[in-house]
Amino acid sequence: MTQREPDTHAELRELVGDEAGVELRPMFGTLAALVDGHVFSVATADAVGVKLGPEALDDLGALPGSGMLMMGRRRMSAYRALPPDLPAGERRAWLRRARDHVSGLHH
Repeated sequence: MTQREPDTHAELRELVGDEAGVELRPMFGTLAALVDGHVFSVATADAVGVKLGPEALDDLGALPGSGMLMMGRRRMSAYRALPPDLPAGERRAWLRRARDHVSGLHH
């Protein structure tokens, strides 16, 4: 019997779509979205999280339902979980912001 993919993994696939330069790859029990080989978003079993700079982390963290992303027992301090009730357009905007942030770190 095959294990069903978590809803968050399917959501990350949908949010990323066929965006040029973005690769989706399974990593450590999550689904990761990468730009230029660097992770900018992950889908854990219960949340989609994005990697952001300090100011953007604070902005996202201020939204109700957002919090520190956890991978197992590990707190991922550079990531915040997207609030589950955030509209899809805003979720995509946060993913773009994370992609741009991570891309800028490595160029």
